[in-house]
Amino acid sequence: MTARYPEQPLRQLPIDVRPAAGERAESYIRRLARANHLPPSYLHCYLAGPPHWQGRVQPQRLAALTGRPARILQQTLTARGWPRPAQPPSGRLRRRHADKPALYARIRAAASEGTSKTQLAARFRVGHSTITKALQAPGPPPWKPPVKKQPPAYSAHIDALLQAAPDLTSKQLWEHLVDHTDLKASYETVHQYHRTRRDQEHPHHHSGNGDCLMITETKPAHSVSAI
Repeated sequence: MTARYPEQPLRQLPIDVRPAAGERAESYIRRLARANHLPPSYLHCYLAGPPHWQGRVQPQRLAALTGRPARILQQTLTARGWPRPAQPPSGRLRRRHADKPALYARIRAAASEGTSKTQLAARFRVGHSTITKALQAPGPPPWKPPVKKQPPAYSAHIDALLQAAPDLTSKQLWEHLVDHTDLKASYETVHQYHRTRRDQEHPHHHSGNGDCLMITETKPAHSVSAI
């Protein structure tokens, strides 16, 4: 039976670090952890919370540890997957978006009567590009060759680590990147790169569940609440 760890109340960290506008949450968590003498990978796990300790940071948990409202943190920091507060478009943009299908229909109807593009643009007070789009026959966009995906910025770093210690797990690689570098690296992308690299080197090797994508019920060794 899997052991369940009771959730302890979150306490504010003793050393305050002010977030910078537009800063990535990952960068802020690194600065916050180092200022409070904590491994950044541990603090990330603590902020993600159970059961997916290596997952996405929860704004509410970061708010509890920093003493700042979650809404302010979400407006100040940038992080993939954060539910940002709704920002409804202005009334003018909303009306333009809703009226565009009807506008295109009116442009096509006027063009069928022999009106030139210049006259159409002046009549409907739109640019020539809008007139051209409205008059084009619907169809699929032109095919574009796939862009070759560049390797992640941390690929050379991981390659060097695995060359020195081939038995490192994805979790150990991710922790090293978070604790000892400033490279942007989520656990999911590190695990995917590690698995792809391993499959290329050992195409017939299939590991078990020892290095799963999300490590569940693995409580961090430290305890922020004890600080």
